[in-house]
Amino acid sequence: MVIQRRTFNYQINDFSSLPNPWSISFIPDSVYDETPPLLLTLHSSDEFKNVIIYIRPLVKKIDESLLVKCIVKVLATKGSPVCIMNDSHLFSPSMPLVWKTSFKKFNFLVDQNLYLKNDLLTLQFELNLSNDIEISSIEHVSYTIPSASSRRKKTIMDDLLQFYEKQKYCDIKLQVGNETVQAHRAVLCSRSPVFQEMFETETTNNKKVISDVDMTTLKHMLQFMYTENIENLNFENALKLYSVADKYQYEALRKQCSLILSSNIQSGNVCEILRLSSGCGDDELKTSSFNYIRLHANEVFALGDWKSFVLNNVLLASEA
Repeated sequence: MVIQRRTFNYQINDFSSLPNPWSISFIPDSVYDETPPLLLTLHSSDEFKNVIIYIRPLVKKIDESLLVKCIVKVLATKGSPVCIMNDSHLFSPSMPLVWKTSFKKFNFLVDQNLYLKNDLLTLQFELNLSNDIEISSIEHVSYTIPSASSRRKKTIMDDLLQFYEKQKYCDIKLQVGNETVQAHRAVLCSRSPVFQEMFETETTNNKKVISDVDMTTLKHMLQFMYTENIENLNFENALKLYSVADKYQYEALRKQCSLILSSNIQSGNVCEILRLSSGCGDDELKTSSFNYIRLHANEVFALGDWKSFVLNNVLLASEA
């Protein structure tokens, strides 16, 4: 039986003024190989009500059940932390590997002097993981993640990120139209097999023209390559980034964008998401789209977008 606990703090800057919708993702570090790493995504699409938490093991499948208990507390400027969520979920090999839970944000928006000093929200996470159905004996491992862009232990990726942000010691220029951004071949190749193949055939050229990505989307992808985090990504940007991640075979980024798209499915965009997920072979996002359609059938079927979708995607539409 494998049991462990991961505890860490996560800070969100400018919390009360974040544009809606917003999403923030991060991967807590772990020193264990027995349990998979977890991707946590915080998402909000309303002004006062809930922050949704998506927790997802970063593996395609699991061979045995994984029990995860998540406790979230808000750190106050005085007094003890306030628990805002205490929930558990059992991941099983036969079920989708996504857990959706939430906490309310209204209370600490009201008392900003206590919870949002300088508009900085500090969340304290405790993740208990077990491959048994009981979490009775926990081996404790503590981490502190002070922000999306920093880590308690400095790594070589932190150094490369600093070089990227300062555009120093870069060995490749990526050109989009009249704009150019510099990066490090090693980072791009380690994240994307498409970049790896591209640079293996062009070892002497230090400039690459990128014709299939706009600069904003390219910078979002580079940000994730160096940090494995994306902050304040709206739906339209996530849609573009999802397609680019699929094209460049960057699976971790595609999964992240898939979670954002899944949490933002609406009647007005479900056809676009369904078409995209089907073309990219994303069964989980495709299933989420179908589930939304079935729950909102009268509304979706009355739309002109759906009628056009059916005409051009007969077989796919028939699955709904």
